[in-house]
Amino acid sequence: MSLIAILSIIYLNIFKEKFLWIIQISSIFASKYSSLFCKLYMSSLEKSIIIDANTKDVFDALTQEKWIKRWTGDVAEMDISPGGHFALWGGSIIGINRLVTENRIEQDWKEEQWPKFSQVIITLEEDEDGNTVLNLIHNNIPEKSLQAIDLGWDDYYLGPLKGVCENEFYNEEDFDEE
Repeated sequence: MSLIAILSIIYLNIFKEKFLWIIQISSIFASKYSSLFCKLYMSSLEKSIIIDANTKDVFDALTQEKWIKRWTGDVAEMDISPGGHFALWGGSIIGINRLVTENRIEQDWKEEQWPKFSQVIITLEEDEDGNTVLNLIHNNIPEKSLQAIDLGWDDYYLGPLKGVCENEFYNEEDFDEE
């Protein structure tokens, strides 16, 4: 075997070890820090609102299409069975109901242009005065959408929901079922 062939084999073995070491370091870094990296670009928010209505009425307003239409001002689709799909505001918000009970709603939730689903958890509790305390946790919101989503929850979801629950359940006979 020539000297060049021997040196080539030695060089390839050294390079191979360094290359494998680089791959191992990259894999360790990726597995250890990938969730941190993703979290840098994902945000969460929490909100709480007191609604002067019982929890059954608030639950109905969150899960029945006729009431959702009333507080969104638009057609709504809502299948509350596990794995059931929902769509609000003409499909600009879509999702999947993971769990729907009288006091807890868990949804995979997204704007139509988002590549991945975020997670929404809504809990309903009755306070000592008979009001409903609605707690909302929204996780994995794309960072660039956080401010708009935060305002949207207040202006298009929780505010109108509160208005319908506090005013219109008491005037149900005025509601025209379509």
